[in-house]
Amino acid sequence: MEQQEYQKKMSTIKKFVFIGFIVSVTLAIVAIVMLGLYNAAGVFTIHTGNSEKYARPFTYPGWQSLYGFGGEMIIQGYNENTFDILMIVAIYLPLFAGIATTIMMVTNFKRRGTNRKKAILEFIMAALLVFAGIVVMLCDKVFIANASKVGPGSYANYYEDYLLPAIQGVDGGYFRLEAYPVILGIVCLITAVVKGCNGALLLFQKSFAKKNTQAKIKIEEKEELKGE
Repeated sequence: MEQQEYQKKMSTIKKFVFIGFIVSVTLAIVAIVMLGLYNAAGVFTIHTGNSEKYARPFTYPGWQSLYGFGGEMIIQGYNENTFDILMIVAIYLPLFAGIATTIMMVTNFKRRGTNRKKAILEFIMAALLVFAGIVVMLCDKVFIANASKVGPGSYANYYEDYLLPAIQGVDGGYFRLEAYPVILGIVCLITAVVKGCNGALLLFQKSFAKKNTQAKIKIEEKEELKGE
């Protein structure tokens, strides 16, 4: 490949790399903020129809889906679900990893010879965000499975007395997922796709530059042989 042609193609690749960097970092920041806000957002709602408890719909904040406790009234000895390690990992691992990798991506953006390192960071975050996105969109299912394992509390068995009838729609009750976990899951999955593509682009740029370097070396070697 002639040097002029190489420079032209590399210039185009660099433009795509810059765009990929901007989009990847921007989406990462959005995902990080939204993962943090999961704790305060409403994630699913229970309504038990004519039952005394939850006759008025109650929307669980995200932190209760993570750490347990007892719904609208926290009563000693009564638990609706327990400490949920799966949800905690799904929220906090990509959150803190996202902060770390985003800082590393920004600080290494202009450093030469770091494409492989940045690509690995992008692939790691893509995998974590896929995991987070899937688990978050299923947070109501995770909650139900977790709640079914909790025994009777101080005065009631939450799963049998309230949650199961609500799921079955008894007396017009319901248990439904709210919009925030779905939106968060979609953001995580979109960000994961962008990061995966950006990682592949970084490796392509590195490979393209390496091939050109090898081609130049071969040309120089041939010219040296001719000179001899």
